[in-house]
Amino acid sequence: MVDMEDSPASDDHNVRRGTPFDVESLWRACDQLPYPDDADPLIGRSFDGVTLVRMVAEGGMGRVYEGLQENPRRTVAVKVIRPGLLSRELVTRFIREAAVLASLQHPYISQIHSAGTFPLDGVVLPYFVMEFISDSRSITSFAKEKNLNFRKLLTLFRSVCDAVAYGHERGIVHRDLKPSNILVDGYGHPKIIDFGIAWNSTGGEQLTTITAPGDLLGTLQYMSPEQLPISSAPVDARTDVYSLGVIFYELLTGSLPYVLDSASILEGMAIVQTQKPTSLRIRLPSLPRPIGLLVEKCLAKDRAMRFANARELTGALDDALAKTTTDRQRPGSRIPSAERLRVISGISAVFTTLILTTVYLKSPYGWLGYRQPPGTSQPRPWPITTAASSPRAQGESNREQIAELSLMAQPAETKTSASEFCFAIRDINQPGSDTYLVSSKGMRKWSDRFMFPLVSYWAPESNGSEGELVYRFEFGRKSRDIHFTARSDCWDFSKEPGGVGRGASAIQVSRDGKQWISVADNIEPRRWGQVIHVKSYLPPEVLGGHDLWVRVRCLTEGAPVADGYSVAQFARTRPGEKRPVFEVRAQLSPD
Repeated sequence: MVDMEDSPASDDHNVRRGTPFDVESLWRACDQLPYPDDADPLIGRSFDGVTLVRMVAEGGMGRVYEGLQENPRRTVAVKVIRPGLLSRELVTRFIREAAVLASLQHPYISQIHSAGTFPLDGVVLPYFVMEFISDSRSITSFAKEKNLNFRKLLTLFRSVCDAVAYGHERGIVHRDLKPSNILVDGYGHPKIIDFGIAWNSTGGEQLTTITAPGDLLGTLQYMSPEQLPISSAPVDARTDVYSLGVIFYELLTGSLPYVLDSASILEGMAIVQTQKPTSLRIRLPSLPRPIGLLVEKCLAKDRAMRFANARELTGALDDALAKTTTDRQRPGSRIPSAERLRVISGISAVFTTLILTTVYLKSPYGWLGYRQPPGTSQPRPWPITTAASSPRAQGESNREQIAELSLMAQPAETKTSASEFCFAIRDINQPGSDTYLVSSKGMRKWSDRFMFPLVSYWAPESNGSEGELVYRFEFGRKSRDIHFTARSDCWDFSKEPGGVGRGASAIQVSRDGKQWISVADNIEPRRWGQVIHVKSYLPPEVLGGHDLWVRVRCLTEGAPVADGYSVAQFARTRPGEKRPVFEVRAQLSPD
């Protein structure tokens, strides 16, 4: 055994050569001395096709490393139990965590790939390999960094509740929900991690709440009263509901329901068990009442007064969202009563200006009534703006914005007249959205059931294939100008650590459905993961006819089959967005 206080620093090379030693002493040496990362005995080690690169996190029970897996080649996370803590209880808990993760397959729960053991200087260490969450941060840090508005905050929290509810439906109670165990990745998707003290209500025995000396204080603020050692009440799904309530409270207010920083463990436990937190309706007067009541129910001291599980909480959250009128305004940014009249007057003035301007623009002198000057042969410009080619111009002309507002004021999505044709949809599921659809070979409508509000889009009916949409718009008269709006969202997860699947798309137009002109094409050059956003006039080659044909192609490669999700999406609903996702607006000849 090496005693770090008695052994000189020069003896360290003897330890590295294999002199008998206690592994835990080496861990302490790495913690105390200013060694680089390669002093960790596991950095650079390879086992079962995974090489450990660096340590990314540490807890009382183990460490988490970033690793490089050879087959398939990807970045992974590897959790290893600390050698000095190889008691039967902790090894059992470690293995149970691996088993729990293996039983949960949800997009917002960290996924496990494999598990096993490997030797380290005569000690057998258990480990398991998980997905690596790139560019991650805690849910509270993410919300603060992105300055999420109220609606986005609720949507993110609901995703977390859905994942916890998924576990509850399978008998899994996490028991340690807190912001540091709910990470948000670079795409804004939450991931629940660390099921080290999770309990399986279908047959597993409960474990002690104190996971390691001193660990209780770090999670006390998110623990339910029945989890405390001074309580004799059993733990069930309502424990997670309480923790979710604390997290929701913190997301809404930026602070915790209780201040325990200066309290001792016993004082803190007494506060959690007896003290009622300040009501959200007092801290946030503008908060919709259903939301405030929902949080209060989660934080009830008596677990019988809480939601029975996270699924019940999710349903109540949906009901509260449906009742609230708050959309873009964050809680706490209430408009003072004295200013409301001025705000209303300002809004009225803006709408009056928009209406008058729209009337002017639709006149022969305005932009919507624009015609080429007599004797002018120069065609109208048709700049294509796509994320794959050039950045979108800073700001749009006021005339285009007013034209869009005029369009959105129309109660019908399809409008035809002697001089104008307009077709616009905000959601592919709305009535009449398929009026001009000719074929949808290899494509289907998807709805991402893990998003709220519901997000819908056209995508290939099976990943790893190409699909095609064909539309034919019949104008009745010859077209003079056609303004076209469309968007196709694609992702390339093959570039992300641990990610798989990539998509590409192309959009083409035609006058007769035979000769096609590419508006944007990322399929032929195989530009994966690019967003195509078209908002422009179409070229003169497709003008002068009675029809316009539109063909949309979507291609996926190496993507896993997922219910309600694809890496290539056309006309994706964007929550809160009021502009059309697909639009054809044509000016027609009078004869």
